[in-house]
Amino acid sequence: MLLSAKYNLGEFCNHMRNKDPMEVMDAACVEIYTARELHKKKTTQSDFRKGSKGAEYCEDLQRLVSLVMSGSVPSGCSGDFMKTVKPPIEDLLTRYRIGNLKEFFAQL
Repeated sequence: MLLSAKYNLGEFCNHMRNKDPMEVMDAACVEIYTARELHKKKTTQSDFRKGSKGAEYCEDLQRLVSLVMSGSVPSGCSGDFMKTVKPPIEDLLTRYRIGNLKEFFAQL
């Protein structure tokens, strides 16, 4: 089942508190897969329409995975995305060193 049935990145991020980096990445990947599978069952379409809420949600989750995996902010991240992921990323950064994210998020 989806952690955020409404495709809300903030709701997903709230579930990621006190998780480790692998748990965050794994949960995001499972969330993307599950959202697409549920969409496919409802509509028979293999993916969301470009620009739809579901598509944006999955893209944001992919950005989150990239951010945690690479330790740097991927291009194309909006200010809203950064504000939304800031709390769980700062939580991770209290326990893990992830690239240059500590310095970057200190400036936000």
